[in-house]
Amino acid sequence: MRVLNAYLLSQGNRHTYCCAAEHTADAHLALPKEVVHRCITAGECCPFLFHFLFMSPKDTVTGILNDLPTLIAVAVVETETGMPLASHTNIADFDIETAAAYNTEVIKSKLKAVAALKLKQTVQDVLLTLTDQLHLIKLSPNGQLFIYLAVNSKDTNLAQARQIMKAHSASLG
Repeated sequence: MRVLNAYLLSQGNRHTYCCAAEHTADAHLALPKEVVHRCITAGECCPFLFHFLFMSPKDTVTGILNDLPTLIAVAVVETETGMPLASHTNIADFDIETAAAYNTEVIKSKLKAVAALKLKQTVQDVLLTLTDQLHLIKLSPNGQLFIYLAVNSKDTNLAQARQIMKAHSASLG
């Protein structure tokens, strides 16, 4: 598979690598797993790198759960359909599918508003503050997925939750 574009971008301790060379499974396995890797191959991500370096929605949910074990709920949701691809809740009666569907409408509405206002901006995240909960929505870099997180505002530091969401959304591609 020939890669058509190449660049290196450093963001803190994460790097985005691409190279203009033939890709092989062995070459990809030599890369550090924490590297965020995008290969532009005729408009599609290199399949070796995508499966090796990008986390699956289930892995993303597990990672967030490990980082925030007292969370109320977390889901990786498809932006277009509102369907959760992976989810977890620590509260039995919290309906994560309904939350995902309604939060998809929040995202779609915000994207429409930004477009209608002709803002040259992208939606990064959305914060909803309830009486004793924080609900955060973080779009993936390509906007096709988002992470939905609900936490108890008394148990969770907002800045920490946002950093965790940022780190995990980058791995969704």
